[in-house]
Amino acid sequence: MKLFFVIFTIGITATTGYSQDLLNKVKTEAKKEESTVQAPANTAVQNNVASASSKMTVPGNKGGLKDAIMAKVAPALKLTDAQKATVSNTIEGYLTKKAGMQAQGATKTQTDAAHTDLLSKIKSEVSKEQYAKFLKLKPKTGDNTNPLSTLFN
Repeated sequence: MKLFFVIFTIGITATTGYSQDLLNKVKTEAKKEESTVQAPANTAVQNNVASASSKMTVPGNKGGLKDAIMAKVAPALKLTDAQKATVSNTIEGYLTKKAGMQAQGATKTQTDAAHTDLLSKIKSEVSKEQYAKFLKLKPKTGDNTNPLSTLFN
């Protein structure tokens, strides 16, 4: 009887220890998954977009940021109605692409290529004089209050 009691006690103790170890492993794995699922801290690019203006929407949304950019670009370049439509579409496409690239964690090379593509498209849609004025609209680096900073930074 004593032998049975000793074996029974050892069995219960081993099972309890194993269960506690298993529970700790599950808790550790759950914490790892939580930290993986959580959104990363704001990057400099995300901060630029987020702080461009508290009243603007995120890039890629129709209106909002694109409209704020066009409100500065169209009168400065004296765009025709046809140019407004093409430049607006180009900017919207760029903002959508930029937002997607940020979400995927694009490299600087990839974002630079998208920016070069934007400038190339705008250059083909406006006159030389208008393009020169467009380049002069570039805000100072770090000016997150100007919506144009999302096109140049």
